Amino acid sequence: MPTNDIRIWDGSSWCSIAGADGDPGVSVKDATADESNVPNKPDGSLGDATADVTEIPDANGDLTLAFDFGIPVGLPGASAETNVGTVATNTIASDQNATVSINDSDAGPNATLDFTFNIPKGEDGTGVNILGQLQEPAGTPVLGPPTQDNTQNHDICTDGPGSAWLDKDGDLWVWVEQTGDCAGGTPPTYNNVGSIQGPAGDSAEVAVGNVTTSTLACGNDAVVEVNAATGSTPSNLTMDFDFSIPTSSIDTGTLTLAEACTADGLTGTLTNSGTGTCAVMDLELNIPTFKAISSPEGSPPVAPCPGHMWIVTGP
Repeated sequence: MPTNDIRIWDGSSWCSIAGADGDPGVSVKDATADESNVPNKPDGSLGDATADVTEIPDANGDLTLAFDFGIPVGLPGASAETNVGTVATNTIASDQNATVSINDSDAGPNATLDFTFNIPKGEDGTGVNILGQLQEPAGTPVLGPPTQDNTQNHDICTDGPGSAWLDKDGDLWVWVEQTGDCAGGTPPTYNNVGSIQGPAGDSAEVAVGNVTTSTLACGNDAVVEVNAATGSTPSNLTMDFDFSIPTSSIDTGTLTLAEACTADGLTGTLTNSGTGTCAVMDLELNIPTFKAISSPEGSPPVAPCPGHMWIVTGP
């Protein structure tokens, strides 16, 4: 199909550059493309992208075009820090196990670890109501009224479960049951449970033992383990701590090359498709293109860029 005209898009209209027919041109037989990384500049900013074309002729004079693109490498990510945030304690049912949860409340590259301890509460015990101390000789309380304080009388026949008396020696007598007719002279049954104050206990010490830190893969939750050290006793307790902390990482994502209508040369965007601590950097480059399109008169190329060529063909 003959060529009637050659036109260049100047940004607003097609300008004809057709002249006399020239000698047959050299045909492009093949094209190859390669890419390499461009290091960052000494000041730490991104390096300049490059694009080189090499013509490789064969024995027939046909050319193979070799394209070499230099792609800037990504900037290094900021180092991550791990900090302790809030520490909270919750009470849970007595039949549940104690737990600790750790959450990262920092959405950025640093980690702020919040600790929540869930501790089971103790079960309710049986109450004991100490009614007073008998001033009579030590022994089981007898049918009253025994004297509490020499001014107020109390009838132990009115006692019941949970009632207790101290004798003059400091032993505690706890009501067991009403074994007979209290009014007829049979008093309630009490048991002597001994002194309510035990001997002084040994002093206890709690010390911090080994503190170790291990590294988890990026994206995992931090974990802390607390165990009693080997040989520890309740009165001399040494606790070992093991902190497992996730790492931060920056990985290379996708590289997208797209044609662009721009007078600014090579442009691009660098976006993070991962998270703050597990970054995945995607690079999209907009490359200005030179394009020659053949089509008949009346059917110009769609959405041309400045510099695109329209080869107007005849019927």
